[in-house]
Amino acid sequence: MPILSKLCYAGFFLLLVFLVACNNQTEGKHEEKINTPAPEKLVKPLETIIGEPYKEQLFTKTNRLTRKMGLYNADNEEIIPPIYDEIFSGFVNPHYVVVVENGQYGLFDLKGNRIFESIYNGFVLAPADSSIISAYQFSKENWVLLKTNGERVFPEAYSKIIQLQKGFVVLQKEDLSSALANISGEPITGFDFSSMGGLNENSPDAEWYEENDVVASATSGLETIFINSKGEVVKR
Repeated sequence: MPILSKLCYAGFFLLLVFLVACNNQTEGKHEEKINTPAPEKLVKPLETIIGEPYKEQLFTKTNRLTRKMGLYNADNEEIIPPIYDEIFSGFVNPHYVVVVENGQYGLFDLKGNRIFESIYNGFVLAPADSSIISAYQFSKENWVLLKTNGERVFPEAYSKIIQLQKGFVVLQKEDLSSALANISGEPITGFDFSSMGGLNENSPDAEWYEENDVVASATSGLETIFINSKGEVVKR
């Protein structure tokens, strides 16, 4: 019996030593995992929301500590420093990127030059001319049409600006009256329409639009009418 007790005690002691060793080894692995440094920056390709993709690969890098974001090219060269809350394509690709600062939007070109200060809430590129951009200000609930040098195409702001093909825009006032103009700042019609909009390029009437130089549709009373590039009503 004494020999058996000693053997039991020895076995228990060896089991205890084994468990302690396993626990230390597990803790060592856990400690090694915790102490392994995480990547300094999170890298993601810059994807377009809608429209044409960028002509070159662009990447955003987010600093894990500051949570700030910057823009880089495929050669890992910095285009925009990592000091912004967010960077995305907006509706101005493939020529520009939008940066976000304190909830406000600014605009940069793909060389890292600032185009607009961060005082807006959205941008839309003119289809016919990438140097003309409509910008929205939430605080004022209006749109302005801007050149990339910051000058306004029209001195006034509007409740809505609709970008059309072929270098035309629809300007809408607060009372919903609408007019046709071009992106050079020249009015085509007066604010004579209760509403105005673009054309459906996939419409069965697309060929008729082209033949008659139709650039916009409008509402006059209860009737839908069509306007050509000279501001004339085109009848079907």
